[in-house]
Amino acid sequence: MKTGAYISGAGHIGLFLWVLIGGLFVARDSFDEIGATDVSIISLEEFEALQPQPPQATVIPEAPEAPEQPEPPAPVVPEATPIEPPETPEEIAVLTPDPIPVPAPDPVPEPPAPEPVPEPEAPEPSGAPIVDPEATPVPQAAPRVAPEAAPAPEPEASIADTAQAEAAPDPEAEQVEEAQEETAPEQAATEIVTEAEEEPSAAPIQSNRPTTRPRRPEPVKVAEETPSPSEPAADPLADSIAAAVSEANAPPRPSAPSGPPLTAGEKDGLRLAIQKCWNVGSLSTDALRVTVVVAMSLDRSAKPETGSIRLVSSTGGQAAAVNQA
Repeated sequence: MKTGAYISGAGHIGLFLWVLIGGLFVARDSFDEIGATDVSIISLEEFEALQPQPPQATVIPEAPEAPEQPEPPAPVVPEATPIEPPETPEEIAVLTPDPIPVPAPDPVPEPPAPEPVPEPEAPEPSGAPIVDPEATPVPQAAPRVAPEAAPAPEPEASIADTAQAEAAPDPEAEQVEEAQEETAPEQAATEIVTEAEEEPSAAPIQSNRPTTRPRRPEPVKVAEETPSPSEPAADPLADSIAAAVSEANAPPRPSAPSGPPLTAGEKDGLRLAIQKCWNVGSLSTDALRVTVVVAMSLDRSAKPETGSIRLVSSTGGQAAAVNQA
């Protein structure tokens, strides 16, 4: 290991010595001589001439002044010449042509009179009898039934078992008889008249034999009539306004006097009369619990008006139960 260190130290020392004293062993003639070059001297003007010159600036020539325009000559106004009035033309006679005679129109022939339409032939009478409803005796309704029918008594006669003529007292008779009033028995019928027998039926018992079809009459030609001008259509707005004005100007109708309020007895009688018309057995349990208040209007005969019946209020139950009640 020391051998390497020795070799390395010796090499470094030798290199150092060669650098220091290496030039002593080299000859002087072996160095290169300094070379010299001949040059010529020129002046400053020639040197500047050899240098590249910068481009010269372009000189823009000045634009020439515009020549003055001559003033336009004044317009020459021609002298106004007097205008002569036009000569009035002479009157020209207007010739009216003679009227052209218009030929009279030919008379329009009157339309022929319509031919009389033949009356349809009367159907031949068939062998079926014709029933006259008036000829059939119809029993009249009477308040009582008797063996013999009795006509209705006169309003002045009093009702009695036997008919008796009115007799006036005779003052000349020896024995003065008392005046007797006219009496008549009450109207009676031999049988009970039902509603089906009150009005006779006009239907025949046996229908007639169908008649032959009459011949169709020929159409009659009727002259065409000129259509008359149609009347203007009625304005519904004007009619409604006129009706509203007339209704507003009409005097108010007097209201019917209201009667005294119902007593407790009248209310109970009304409730009992209405209760007879109720069909409570067909109602459901929910409908039986419903209480309804109904309002209505009555006419002079104390009968309710059908269109005035309305429901005012109800308590208990559902809507279906209220409608059922």
